[in-house]
Amino acid sequence: MERHFDIRKDILLSFFNGREQYDVVAGPNQGQVMFDGRNIYWLIEGERRKSDTINDAISIWLRSGCIEELTPRASA
Repeated sequence: MERHFDIRKDILLSFFNGREQYDVVAGPNQGQVMFDGRNIYWLIEGERRKSDTINDAISIWLRSGCIEELTPRASA
């Protein structure tokens, strides 16, 4: 089950481009974060970028108020 989150405070996302690891600071109004139970994704500008950030980051960010979970939309 996918869980979607709004970014409320700056978070650090890690990525690997095939040759090197790099980090991106994502802040409010810079997309959303999605967690599918296995991986974290950054949803920005119509793209879904898989992050190498540890999955435990979701619970840490929730506790610290960096992200806020969006309620699932009811299907019509």
